[in-house]
Amino acid sequence: MTDLQIIGAVILGVVIAYTAFLTYVLREEKKRYAILLQEKQDILESKTRSSAAQRATIKGQLAEQFFPLMPINTHEPSDMRFIGDFCDFLCVDGYTKCKDTGDDYIDSIVFVEIKTGKAQLSRHQKLIRDAVEAGRVRWETIRV
Repeated sequence: MTDLQIIGAVILGVVIAYTAFLTYVLREEKKRYAILLQEKQDILESKTRSSAAQRATIKGQLAEQFFPLMPINTHEPSDMRFIGDFCDFLCVDGYTKCKDTGDDYIDSIVFVEIKTGKAQLSRHQKLIRDAVEAGRVRWETIRV
C-alpha cells in the first residue's frame, strides 16, 4: 500500500467516523428537541386546563353571590344567609315575614347549594344532604 492509499484510507475513516458521530449527535438532539417540544405542549395544555378551571370557579362564585337576586330564586333574598363552606346558603323561609308582620310561622329551613355547569355535589355535601333528607337535623341552644 502506498502512502497515498494510506492517507486516503485514513481520511475516509475519519470522514466515516465524523459522519457517524454527527448522525449520533443529530439523532440525540432530535430526541431532546422532541422531549422539549412535548414538555412545552404539556405546559400549554396545563395552562389551558387551569385557565378553564379558574373561569369555571369564578363563574360559580359569582353565581353563588348573586343567586339571591336572580329570578330563578324561589326564596325571599332577605331570608337567605351565605355560609359558603359546607353549603352556600341557609334559608329560613318566612323569617323576614315573621320579623316584619309578627307572624308566628316559619315555612321551612332549607340548605341551598349553588352549582353551575356540570359541577356536582362533593362527597361531604352529599353526606350533609342525606342527613337533612333523613331528618337527622336538630336544634341546640348553648349557654356560655
